[in-house]
Amino acid sequence: MALRRADLSAGELGKVGERLAARWLRRRGLRIVAHNVRVGGVEVDLLVRASGFPGRPARLALVEVKTSRTSSAEHLHELRYRPGLRLDRARLDRLRAAARSLEHAGGRHTPPVRVDLIEVLGSRAGSRIEIQCHAGIQTALTRPGRRPGTTGSGLLAQFARRAAFEPVPGTD
Repeated sequence: MALRRADLSAGELGKVGERLAARWLRRRGLRIVAHNVRVGGVEVDLLVRASGFPGRPARLALVEVKTSRTSSAEHLHELRYRPGLRLDRARLDRLRAAARSLEHAGGRHTPPVRVDLIEVLGSRAGSRIEIQCHAGIQTALTRPGRRPGTTGSGLLAQFARRAAFEPVPGTD
């Protein structure tokens, strides 16, 4: 899936990112239930189900995928280029409301639903694509230099401490 194509529109880039994220999740044993589905009046990029383990129920996740390209692979680890910074508090609140509506609609037999953020970041040359998953995200990510409580604020400390993005095999 070519992030390197210069003629991709923002919408096409987003679709490529969603396909890469879905493939990444499937490789980790998760099942993609739906793509671009409306839940509680909110469009969700991916609806994912994780199988339960003995004694633990299956889980559902509403996954928001954010995709970006940088001018070079050297910029992949600079916080200011993180695509997840475009997930603002209002969008996250709508996704959490959709998760609650999905839980209530299914009754007591519906597994717990969480909101995940997946970031897909690649170099324009396509030499490297990396993916980071923020499972159960509660607050928006923080843009470097912003105060908590402003648009795009939230998890900077946790975000900066997380392991580096995971390279996607076959794109090095």
